[in-house]
Amino acid sequence: MNRLDTITKSIALGGSRRLVVVNDRDVEIKEDGSSSKRAFFPERRWARFVLLVDEIDNAVVSAMDEKPIQFKKQCIDLRKWFVSKHDNRMLPTTRGIALTYRQWDAVKQAVEQLKTEVPELSMIDPCWHSNPYEMSECSEYSPFGNICNTGDDSQSQKEPASPNPLCLVID
Repeated sequence: MNRLDTITKSIALGGSRRLVVVNDRDVEIKEDGSSSKRAFFPERRWARFVLLVDEIDNAVVSAMDEKPIQFKKQCIDLRKWFVSKHDNRMLPTTRGIALTYRQWDAVKQAVEQLKTEVPELSMIDPCWHSNPYEMSECSEYSPFGNICNTGDDSQSQKEPASPNPLCLVID
């Protein structure tokens, strides 16, 4: 977000987490005071995310049924990803945000609230891809292409310059 952006709506998700609508079009789920703990959704990616909410929620419920609460904190992890040129796998970066199940419930409520309070978001066509290759080729998901390491194991992998696909990780 830059200085010229206008916050249309801000919804608390619990703790220091909030969902923010910027310029009536883009959505950000972020932690106050942190520039890296966030998930940014340009308008078409937000539209796609909204369509996936039920599917994500079903995965959360299924994971909760399969794994009783353990010492490790369970969460929904929204994160940037990139394709490694070394072995052509999708790998996570450090950029993103992990939501507790309670915060996830708040996100679901915020999605419904935005449908009535910021109706412009509901009129956007989603971006669709059937596989990771299509995502990596899409200028919406990867406007700067895949930025990966050179295959030299001594170098760390670089993060992409832009957000990449949404991922659901439940440990």
